[in-house]
Amino acid sequence: MPRKIESCPRAPRGAAPWKDYEKLTCTVKVVTPLFGGGVEAGAPDPVTLIRPSSIRGHLRFWWRATRGAHARDAESLSKREVEIWGSTENPSPVQVTVELVEPGKRVPCAKYVWDKNARGGNGAHRLRWEDRFRNTRLAYALFPFQGQPPKEKDNPDAAPEVYPAEMATDVCFRLIIRYPGSCEQDVRAALTAWLNFGGLGARTRRGCGSLYCAEFAPPRGDVDGLKQWLTATLPSLAGQPPNIEWPVLAKKVLVGGNATDALGAWARAIDVLQRFRQGVNVGRNPGRTPSRPGRSCWPEPETVRKVTGRRHGKHRPIAGQPQGTPRAALGLPIVFHFKDHHDPPDTELDPVFSGEPAKRMASPLILKPLAIAGGRAVPLILCLWTPKLEGAELREIEGGPLWSFQRDDIVDAKFGKYPNSPMAGHADAVEAFLAFAKDKKGFEEVL
Repeated sequence: MPRKIESCPRAPRGAAPWKDYEKLTCTVKVVTPLFGGGVEAGAPDPVTLIRPSSIRGHLRFWWRATRGAHARDAESLSKREVEIWGSTENPSPVQVTVELVEPGKRVPCAKYVWDKNARGGNGAHRLRWEDRFRNTRLAYALFPFQGQPPKEKDNPDAAPEVYPAEMATDVCFRLIIRYPGSCEQDVRAALTAWLNFGGLGARTRRGCGSLYCAEFAPPRGDVDGLKQWLTATLPSLAGQPPNIEWPVLAKKVLVGGNATDALGAWARAIDVLQRFRQGVNVGRNPGRTPSRPGRSCWPEPETVRKVTGRRHGKHRPIAGQPQGTPRAALGLPIVFHFKDHHDPPDTELDPVFSGEPAKRMASPLILKPLAIAGGRAVPLILCLWTPKLEGAELREIEGGPLWSFQRDDIVDAKFGKYPNSPMAGHADAVEAFLAFAKDKKGFEEVL
């Protein structure tokens, strides 16, 4: 028997009975592994895998990114949002109910195994990803879930300090939404955007927990049909907002290659980001061996060395490379970890908005498989309109602030002009990434 879970609150006081409301029912499949989403951070909920409260949170975000785009300002946006989705003082007229159809499977995404041949025959614990992630770039998107190896480096039987995260696969649920007729366009716009461009759980902007719902998906199971659907659908959902004070759909949309299975499409989208940030002859110089790439071509490592005054002797300053943090535009925080003695301690780069440091700035880039009919999917890169990042603050993880960076330390023409720059003539890392996806990786701009 499917398990039914209702969201709170139920019908608001003074409202018409639910039978007088519109009712929308659809079946949703989770097409990529789901991480997190439960009461414990980073882990699927052991009791309520698909939580209505989580879905409501996603729908609120995607409503702001679609129907909310045309609000005059944040105040008018908030007022309309409360009318539809509620607040602690005002119950929402929209009810969300979930029936779990297929609970799926829950398995670790990776494990630590003993490799007796590592470290010159002394042995070491090595991370081994679950079979579906091997020989792909997906581990680049999943690094927050890899756990930490045992502290006892010489003990083959030692347990990991942190076990790799558990993931849920092959999940299917029925979504039931009741709402007054006055909210229909708002509910459907939020659902369309969430089901196609969002997901469930953690790391949805990197493709985890991606969804498929036949009623809201592109109607044709081919790339040309997808392009036509995107071209027709996206402008009707939002369009460029008058003021960009919150994330809005969509600045640019790129699709890559032919339709394939969801994991294959996901891996292709992530491959573009991995190569842009870390790929040999793009984000890094060649190394002595394929498993040990050379120094980063990005200016952040050298900038952190200059700011902290800490440097291992083998890492000489790079001539012509400007000081700054252009990768901040791709999302924050960024944690910098140097392995060599005398190099800087662990540091973190945080965003600055309205003159104050914040803990997080979600990436404006969404990379995922967009599921279409026939069990197939297409690699998708979606760039949101987002508020302008004012600056960033570098701080020691075990200490205080070290340096404040201004806007021109993040976006500036100098970052595209120095030798071997990954940004290849672009001032903004986001624009440089989109150009790399099109020019080097065969993605096509649809919008």
